[in-house]
Amino acid sequence: MTRENAPSSASELNAFLAHLFQAHGVTTTLEGEWILLPEHGLRIHGAIVRVRESAGGRAVQLDVRVVISPGRLLIESFVGIGATREQAVLDAQQHFARNVFHVILAAFCQRDREQVIQEEWLINGQQRLATIGNVEIRGQLPESGMAWFRQFEDKLKVRELGAGTHWVRLFYAQSRGKTQTCEVLFDNDVWEEMQAEMADVDWPCGEDFYSVRVFLVLQGGMDVSPAAAFSAGSGMTKTSESSQS
Repeated sequence: MTRENAPSSASELNAFLAHLFQAHGVTTTLEGEWILLPEHGLRIHGAIVRVRESAGGRAVQLDVRVVISPGRLLIESFVGIGATREQAVLDAQQHFARNVFHVILAAFCQRDREQVIQEEWLINGQQRLATIGNVEIRGQLPESGMAWFRQFEDKLKVRELGAGTHWVRLFYAQSRGKTQTCEVLFDNDVWEEMQAEMADVDWPCGEDFYSVRVFLVLQGGMDVSPAAAFSAGSGMTKTSESSQS
């Protein structure tokens, strides 16, 4: 892809992002090229950063940036495809809305939680709230093709992540039974160890192209090991509540 200025993308993308939040009862204000969510301490900005032209149409890359706290910048990128630039941008916007928007809304604005899965996960001795977005599928995923997610979850739960908020994105693509791409990002950066492990997963095999993408936010990080040990020693049973909307 080659970089190309997007003459009207800033205002149009900001209008799109602001409308998404406003439609779910979140107040927004505009400050330069950033949308502010003053009640939740967030800043958000979208931009088309790459455009590729071909005989079959256009592909664009939409980057959505969210400042979740001072010094913490969440970045998610989406490819949009269409016969025209406008159609490609719309396609990218729709992928953001389906795959990531509701995770941000639920995790950081405590809104519309029925559109995501929220569960309490014990990750390497620390209790965390996992907010998991829809698994987005392109192409034809073979039947019984979701076993990989349980493996992904199990691998996450043994990692030492550090306290606080983190975000993870997995993207996998396959064509004619061969892996094209396997990418795992942790706080925007390539997570090489997890990426290598997920590449070795027994992904469902099919003749048709398919890709899957999932995005999740992990919050919390209190070490519950001492509490669990006390409960076991005193004969008490500690349970964690798990909610799925």
